[in-house]
Amino acid sequence: MSTIVADREQSATTVDTATIEVITGIAAGIVSEDAPSRAHVVWSAADDGLWAANYGGYYGGVVDQQGAHFFVSDTYGQYVGDFRSLDEAQDRLADRLHELLPDVRRTLA
Repeated sequence: MSTIVADREQSATTVDTATIEVITGIAAGIVSEDAPSRAHVVWSAADDGLWAANYGGYYGGVVDQQGAHFFVSDTYGQYVGDFRSLDEAQDRLADRLHELLPDVRRTLA
């Protein structure tokens, strides 16, 4: 849900209340015991040495192999890390996506 500010000086400002709630929930470390499990990550080989993540139906980021290194960036293009194996890189991105996008939880039918 978004709220449009009606004040003339701030008429272009929009407050995204859903995003604020998610950020404050992450910052507070609140996790419900009955929360569903994390969304499943589906990997596709976009090119030689490049894997793209699909996180619950959303773009999740990439793992880019450069020599013996696997560089990871998340759904927002933020650098996640440099890893020595593809499995480690993919696992770390999956963990990062679960932290960044806690509301994305879908089960496969």
